[in-house]
Amino acid sequence: MALGSQPSYFYHSEGITQLQPPGNILKRWQASWTISRRFADYARLRNWQEKSQQPAHTYVSALAELGIKVTFTGHETQNSSFQSTDPAVLRFFPAFVPVLPNADLASSLWTDFKDYFVSVYENSLYELAVFMAVSVAYFMGRNIYLYRKILAARSRLPLVLGGWGTRGKSGTERIKAALINALGHSIVSKTTGCEAMFLHAHPFGTLREMFLFRPYDKATIWEQHALVCLADKLNCEVFLWECMGLTPSYVDILQRQWMRDDISTITNTYPDHEDIQGPAGINIPQVMPHFIPHNGSLLTTEEQMRPILQASAKERNTRFKPAGWLEAGLLAEDVLARFPYDEHPFNIVLVLALAEELWTLHQVLEN
Repeated sequence: MALGSQPSYFYHSEGITQLQPPGNILKRWQASWTISRRFADYARLRNWQEKSQQPAHTYVSALAELGIKVTFTGHETQNSSFQSTDPAVLRFFPAFVPVLPNADLASSLWTDFKDYFVSVYENSLYELAVFMAVSVAYFMGRNIYLYRKILAARSRLPLVLGGWGTRGKSGTERIKAALINALGHSIVSKTTGCEAMFLHAHPFGTLREMFLFRPYDKATIWEQHALVCLADKLNCEVFLWECMGLTPSYVDILQRQWMRDDISTITNTYPDHEDIQGPAGINIPQVMPHFIPHNGSLLTTEEQMRPILQASAKERNTRFKPAGWLEAGLLAEDVLARFPYDEHPFNIVLVLALAEELWTLHQVLEN
């Protein structure tokens, strides 16, 4: 081995074993000297037994550390494919080889890769570590890709309006969608409620509603990701969304990291979901500030807990605009009767406040 770098082949009933010495003559001399000096250790690794605590391929791995590559291929059949090999033999060769010694062994490596998932002999700590590293790298890489994708999609949406609250948020979102649609803008509006769906309309087009598919009828924040990317592909001018999150950390991801609303609305902060946002009723408005954007606008019809929302908006440099019983009392009965369903006056005045805020924003941009 120390004099030549040509590979040696060993033919046996199971296949062909190839031994490739290092290409550098100094490394070949070093490997020969190391094996001679530690022959007893390498012999013990070569004479592996079932009761041994070490993996079966420890001997081949030890040779690989010296630069000696040992690979195995099954015998080629008449149809130019490699016959399946007994897993008891394959366990002596690592399932994953860092450097391919020969391009012709690709088929053999693919066989080893498949055998890793079906053989009980291939699942050593080394293969488990490689599998976990690949899994973690895929998981992290995928999440980084999706995060950058939604940030890019959000940056291309001219106006984003979000809505949250304990009661009435789904009805409010539909009125908000009707307002934007009446102004002639292209829109995608996401609503949850009892049946999750989204609304879409082209500029001056008819507003249409479509159901959202939820696997196992479970809501996840990833449906928000899918709709934001959809709105970007549809070149929408306005994106409206109803927050379906309850856990503060999820709400923080939706609002602070993904959406960053231009204008947000909170209908009310009535006690609900105290098992997640509680336990006391006052904890509900203390959780709601996770939905308040930075440097934006917040509209609300909450009255009792209004000071908490107002203080949180001030901390985030967000313009705070309330609406309440006075504005709702100015709605005449004939105006409320024009709705085909019973709509709470507070929800209507919240959308009217949004219309006024949009007009104010338009005036500022014009000047």
